[in-house]
Order: sequence, then C-alpha cells, then structure tokens
Amino acid sequence: MRAEAPALDLHLWETHLQVAELAGFRDLQVAAWRGTRWEAAAAALREEAGEPRPALLLAGPWREPELRWALEAACRTCLWPREPDLLRDLAAWMLPHLHRKAVNTKQWGSWRLVPASACLDALSAQLRGWSWVLQRSAGTPGGPSAQRTEPG
Repeated sequence: MRAEAPALDLHLWETHLQVAELAGFRDLQVAAWRGTRWEAAAAALREEAGEPRPALLLAGPWREPELRWALEAACRTCLWPREPDLLRDLAAWMLPHLHRKAVNTKQWGSWRLVPASACLDALSAQLRGWSWVLQRSAGTPGGPSAQRTEPG
C-alpha cells in the first residue's frame, strides 16, 4: 500500500494533528463556558430534602454537540459515567427540554433534569441565573442501556 500511496503516512499524520488541534480548541471552549453556560456543583432537591449531591447546572441555548461536550466535562468533575453512547443519548433526550421553560422534573433512566427553582437552595447565589439542574438518581446505575421513563 505504501508503494501505491507514498503520501498516505504524511496525510494520516496531518489528519491526526488536525484532530488533536480541534479537540484542544473544543476543550478550551467548554472551559470558557464554565460558570456562564454550565457548572458542576452540589444541589439538594426539595422533593428529597437530603444532602446535596453532584449536579450539572445549565443555562442558555444549546446545540447538541455543545451539550455533549459540556456533559463530558461535567461527568468528569462529578465522577459520573461518560461513555460516548450515553452522552449522545443523554444529550438527545435533554436538548428539547432545555429549549422549553423549566417547569416540571423530567426523568430518563437514572438521570433527572430538574428546574433550578425546585432545588432547596434555589434562591442562593449559587443557583441564580441557572435554568436546569441535571442529577443522577442516588444509588441507581447509569449507562447506555438506561430507558426513558417519560415520553419525549
């Protein structure tokens, strides 16, 4: 194959470098959004009245790839599973809800998307300006096989 395409190695190496540059740019962009479009924090839900648990705070409009990137960064911080299939499915489920008014809690498998106003500390400075809070249900596994428990 090298005899037929002598420039293939150089082309593949260049492609690899370009992908690495794009991944670095993506990571910088996601880091720049932290604190304005997303934040990993601890939140306690009114319905549970328990100890605060890791949560992803979200605000603003999202496109699906951006949401996936922010989810991946938050999952690292919150020590949640972050398999690519899970992140794609979770982002696809969340996206329509994020573009609506935050009124009711939504659940998909072990994941809950909760209006920030439903948190115990909703009036605190920590949650001011955030629309939605994503949490994993306590003690339930998450993963690509999670099933939707609510339509749409």
